[in-house]
Amino acid sequence: MKIYRLKFFLATIYIISLGWTIVPKQNYSLADGVMELSGKTSFDNWKIKSNNMQSDGQFSLISGKLAVVSPFNFSIPVKSFESANKFRDRSIYKYLKSYPNDQIYFRHVFTSIRPLGKSRYLLKITGNVNIAGITQVMILNLRCTAYTDSLLLLSGTTVMKMSKFQIFPKNLPAAATYNDNVKVVISMRFKPYKQRKQSL
Repeated sequence: MKIYRLKFFLATIYIISLGWTIVPKQNYSLADGVMELSGKTSFDNWKIKSNNMQSDGQFSLISGKLAVVSPFNFSIPVKSFESANKFRDRSIYKYLKSYPNDQIYFRHVFTSIRPLGKSRYLLKITGNVNIAGITQVMILNLRCTAYTDSLLLLSGTTVMKMSKFQIFPKNLPAAATYNDNVKVVISMRFKPYKQRKQSL
């Protein structure tokens, strides 16, 4: 009777364990990242770019396949955005209220992962973005490629409306109008984060 109970107990533990998957998380740091913002007015197109993204993230791979992304946050100094037109850059800094809001922040909430093929995925990342002191929900659709050397490449585009962040360009030429839509292009390369060994 005791042997039967022991077997039943072990079988129960085994069945329960099948429903549990321990997902090891690897911390990744941003090796390099680029964000580009572009838009249109009635008299020309504009584009600014920053190579100064800061980000951290946890990406979990099971049997070489991406399984979990959490968290995924990033920030960019407003004044790191530049173009060939310095006068326009200064105007955009004012629109983005670089003082006192000197950073653009994205804070991760949820990510869904859809496999696209070998080592390729589509990440739908939902988060809260803070621009010019206003926070709004933003969804980023990023394509991710996971390489065998543990590098992760993320890239994608989205569109945001300036008016949602109470950004209304001023000092435009007479009779000029602007498009409320701003195209956001993101490219990021992550590498595993290696903690420094503490000396004894």
